[in-house]
Amino acid sequence: MKKCALFLGVLLLGYNASAQQVEHTSSSENLLQMSLEDLTQIHVGSVANRYQTQDSKSAASVSVITAQEIARHGYKTLQELLDRVVGFDTAYHIFRPLVSNRGFRQDVNSNYLLLVDGHRINENSGFGFGVLQIYPMIDNIAKVEIIRGPSSTLWGGSALNGIISITTKQAKDYSGSDRESGSFEGSVDYEIEDKRGIINATYAKSSKDYGFVFSALYFDSDSDYTRLYAYGNTDATPYPNYQANYNFYPSYKIYSSLRYKDMKINLSHTRYKHSDNMDISQKYDTEGYRKIQNDWIELIYTPKLTDTISLESRVFYDYKYDTLTKIYQDIGSDEEQRYKDEGVGGEVILHQDTDSYHLLGGVFAQSMALDSKMDGYYNQHANDKIVAAFAEINYMGFEDWIFTLGARVEYGEPRGDRHTFMPRFMLYRAITENGYIKYMYNTGSLRPTLLTSRGYTYTASDSKEYYAQGAQKSQTSSSHSIETGYKLNNIKLTATFFYNNIKNLVLWGDRALAGTKDGVPVQLWETNLVDITQKGIELQANWHISKEINFYANYSYADTKYDDEWVEYEGKKLFSLVDYLYTDDSKVMAGAPQQVWNVGYDWDVFTHISWNFNYHGRYGVLSIYPNSSWKKFGFEHFFDTNIRCVDLFAKNLEIDLYMKNITNNDGRFPTGYGEVQTQIARQSGLKLKYAF
Repeated sequence: MKKCALFLGVLLLGYNASAQQVEHTSSSENLLQMSLEDLTQIHVGSVANRYQTQDSKSAASVSVITAQEIARHGYKTLQELLDRVVGFDTAYHIFRPLVSNRGFRQDVNSNYLLLVDGHRINENSGFGFGVLQIYPMIDNIAKVEIIRGPSSTLWGGSALNGIISITTKQAKDYSGSDRESGSFEGSVDYEIEDKRGIINATYAKSSKDYGFVFSALYFDSDSDYTRLYAYGNTDATPYPNYQANYNFYPSYKIYSSLRYKDMKINLSHTRYKHSDNMDISQKYDTEGYRKIQNDWIELIYTPKLTDTISLESRVFYDYKYDTLTKIYQDIGSDEEQRYKDEGVGGEVILHQDTDSYHLLGGVFAQSMALDSKMDGYYNQHANDKIVAAFAEINYMGFEDWIFTLGARVEYGEPRGDRHTFMPRFMLYRAITENGYIKYMYNTGSLRPTLLTSRGYTYTASDSKEYYAQGAQKSQTSSSHSIETGYKLNNIKLTATFFYNNIKNLVLWGDRALAGTKDGVPVQLWETNLVDITQKGIELQANWHISKEINFYANYSYADTKYDDEWVEYEGKKLFSLVDYLYTDDSKVMAGAPQQVWNVGYDWDVFTHISWNFNYHGRYGVLSIYPNSSWKKFGFEHFFDTNIRCVDLFAKNLEIDLYMKNITNNDGRFPTGYGEVQTQIARQSGLKLKYAF
């Protein structure tokens, strides 16, 4: 322990630092004892092709982060992990963290499909996913697979711009084998700056025929106020606002997984509550809070029918409830905003796997009752239905070549396009024993959420009635990518070139139209207004210079632009993007960095001590507030570090001392209401984890 304390002291003196949340793998997976060959193994994924394959041979651009990497890099949240993935960045909204990729972001996260053990987490009535789903929940993760770019052919809607798939640890991951055994793992994590506390406990038991995992997480956090710059405020005076709603009341999550032979049941129950000070007008003395409940149960059956044919089937029940209450103390009233999804669904896929090809075909069906309500504005309900059929062949019969062809036909109502056809194609060529090149064509689709597809009459502050026009079409995307890679025993290099189109983008319009509906003037709120184009490059490098030291780096450049300066509706020009939607004459999308990079290293300093250091930076149209002294094109960077002491006092004990945002940079991002200040404080903390 003296070595660990001395080493931490040197870091504190040398960097005057601090940092944020993180989590690890089980103690049985002692990373400091792994061989160089283990550390440089080729990642294996299952989400991109829906069966196990090397990520370099998948039909999409994939990043796989294993439990070992989570431990070595000291990730405390899924949000931190995403910030390290090539091309990804998380912006800050006054309501929720926003995920951006390849220079693209919206004020909702519904354009990325979030999966937990194959279960769809996105809300259909509200915002896709938010702070609940990506903060913190990382202790029990076995791996995270991230698909960069559209992937709706096999997974359907919401995979417009990518997939974030979480695979949790199985019972044998805790006990170390399938032998009859049980284990208990507990962890405590405390971060100083925001007084954030996390307690996580997991019990697992496994045998040859069955496995059982039960985990419970308790979470509580304070948060500093950030500064919110309201749109249209001419003196640019900031208002206080909680930083991306990280001020949590005591909250908890319970998750269990039971496997018996080829059958598995997953259950999840989550209840979070956090402060939500939303009134940017500052006209009233206002308090607010948000309650989130997310319950689901899924039954999975995956038998092997013959030597080459297997079945993948699942049925599920889902309940998501998100309610926001605003309390106006000065006028003695309150206001409620609610989003609810409830329903059932199922999926059946047949796989045929031979030495020369993998063939799959499947059907998917879902029926959900959606509810979206805001006092004084809207109260909407929808009986939402989706039916889809899909098939794909992955042919490997030619030497050094792989050919993939797949397609999906989906029918859904009442939101967006009723019929959607989503094909994809890949051609892979092994150039040498260690190098490859592949071309990929992928498509995606996103039906409007109930909130953005709304159509209702509301009363404005001037007592006039308006009909709120919502999005009528689904957002669709298509992507052309060329990826090349090279790998030796200790070096891995990858370059991906991409060209994407997203059509019928849902934007905040806020414009009154001349026409009427049922005698009421029509006003555009969120609706399909423009298209965008994304093109750029993603570079990744990993160099295990020795068993003790690993260097890594990634860089992405994305030129993401609106296809037209003017937003048009029914052939008429409504407004200029330059004047209204946080862009400039270049039509570059604001709020998502044009360039993102990470550079860092893992160093096993002593037998029981490892150290990760990471430099994260971004450059782009991060802020263009009209009255701000900030430049339209801005540069921001952050330093994070994590020290991990394993088995130092006793076997199976892990100690994390971490620091984040050493440079203490500030940044400003556009939101639907103005701009919000980000990254306002250094952070540091301690985590203890013990396996019994």
